[in-house]
Amino acid sequence: MAHIQHVPGCFVLVTDTYISGSFKPSNHVLGGTHWDDDDDDETPMIITPSVIVTDRDEGLSAAIRDVFPDVRHLLCIWHIGNDVENMVDKLCGGKKNQQGQVFRKSGWNPLVESSTIEEYEDKWQVIVSTWSVRNKKVVRYLTGTWIPLREKFVRAWTNDCLHLGNRTTSRVESQHSSFKYYLGSGNSSFDTLFKRAHAQITNQQATIRQAL
Repeated sequence: MAHIQHVPGCFVLVTDTYISGSFKPSNHVLGGTHWDDDDDDETPMIITPSVIVTDRDEGLSAAIRDVFPDVRHLLCIWHIGNDVENMVDKLCGGKKNQQGQVFRKSGWNPLVESSTIEEYEDKWQVIVSTWSVRNKKVVRYLTGTWIPLREKFVRAWTNDCLHLGNRTTSRVESQHSSFKYYLGSGNSSFDTLFKRAHAQITNQQATIRQAL
């Protein structure tokens, strides 16, 4: 009788339109399901990631909770950093003052890279004490938006799962951009889209071989 087998130990990077991942070797991976050519009974193997990295898209987060309730969900530190920088700028009079950039480099990034919970608590208290004087709105924004989600992006918590250094979705967004360049128009026929996708893969393989 055919059965479904879950395969742990991979990570998936997701944007709102594109998915990339690192999976165990397989012959065919389609829609998260693997069929092995050597398996006579064509047993489907459901590939369950151990980690998923996304931006803070509420719909996507809800889907992950429903479909992968036991999978570790991390948030992209690059997107968070951008949001923090832009909001601090907005709360401090606009980008002309560059308060967002300064805060991101000197306060927020070091907080995100805290390697222990104790280090995180110390750095957070410095931010609270400093910005409670400068601009209390910044502290309220951080407390209400990102700090409750700290276990999804601060190194002190994310280091306890295998993400292979993937803490941003930049890699998949770069792939998405390259893929869209080759596709050109999304209104083409499926046959045309397939040929263009194949051309992209072929050119990438050639580039890699030349670099070896």
